[in-house]
Amino acid sequence: SQDPITNMCNLSELTEVSGYLLIQQFTKAGNPSNLADLAKLNRAGRLTVITCPQFLSVEFPELTAVDGSLNVRNNRLVSSILMPKLNNVGGELLMFNRNHRLQTIRLSDQASSFTLSHATNANVDIQNNGDSVRSALTMDFNKITSVSKSFTFSNNSNSGVSNFDNIFSGLTTIGGNMVITSNASL
Repeated sequence: SQDPITNMCNLSELTEVSGYLLIQQFTKAGNPSNLADLAKLNRAGRLTVITCPQFLSVEFPELTAVDGSLNVRNNRLVSSILMPKLNNVGGELLMFNRNHRLQTIRLSDQASSFTLSHATNANVDIQNNGDSVRSALTMDFNKITSVSKSFTFSNNSNSGVSNFDNIFSGLTTIGGNMVITSNASL
């Protein structure tokens, strides 16, 4: 295959990746700016979308489960991260970090529930999102109820990040450290 990859249309029927799905370094002019061709994906063993500076969105409309960790990080132009049907992440880490132009992130808003199912070591790390955009960042993590290890919510410096209870209304239990710091409007 040649670089730049201009589309991923041959993946448009893909519904499951039982191993690791890594989408990384889409940095060439002509690379896709979104993951629309993966719209039917409903399960992944592990999922990472990292350092794709031309991506404008990271959306998995049918994704219901990630058996391992889920990491969306360092995508500087991404304005939306949407995983409306996600109901389970089984790995040690749920991370949304350094998506500087983020305006909307919704996790599990259409799912009946959401579980971080790693029994002893599930961590949530949400940092440095929406700090380079004037629009108000809307965050919805309301279906997260329990984190078995550590929870970090830091440097999400955006006027829309002003009420923690509206972002994490279901959160009742954290089994490790909880760090909430440097969210300028919170």
